Amino acid sequence: MPELAALLSKNAGVPWLAGLLVAAPFAAIMSSVDSFILMLSSSLVRDVYQRINPNASERKLKSLSYMITFIVGILAVFAMMNPPQYLQDLIIFASGGLAGCLLMPIALSLYWPRMTPRGAIAGMLGALIIHLALTIIGFKMTGNFAPYDLLNLNPFIWDVIGSAILIVAVSLLDNSHQENTEQFFVD
Repeated sequence: MPELAALLSKNAGVPWLAGLLVAAPFAAIMSSVDSFILMLSSSLVRDVYQRINPNASERKLKSLSYMITFIVGILAVFAMMNPPQYLQDLIIFASGGLAGCLLMPIALSLYWPRMTPRGAIAGMLGALIIHLALTIIGFKMTGNFAPYDLLNLNPFIWDVIGSAILIVAVSLLDNSHQENTEQFFVD
């Protein structure tokens, strides 16, 4: 990219333009990364910690936000020490993981009145563990950022299967099933 920008700007007679051509994609990348880090930090502090500790002071929430942002930033730096060869690998990993974790909880919450919140959480966590495990196994086997295709099936399939099994099992074992969901389901 820097060589292409230098060549284009030199041939166009405006060599100073090379800096802008190189700065633009890096600015977009930095903006996206810091937005994801801030989103994760605020989600953990506001949606998780503050629900557990609703009387937490603003000072405590602020310091916790700084600490989580710092830790996630450091983890991102370590993750990029050995980056994947193609950005497409990260996109497939992230979108496959999200779809595998969320598909069955959403579908079953819409069509199965017996599903419970604990079942949904178990299904999401189970799919996450399966997705991460198959990716780590694939990395260990190949040395590349590539998932392990157990029985020649994409990890997404295993995420969905594991999620469905856990949702059904935990929901059936959960005694906290709320009867107020019956109003949303007509026989």
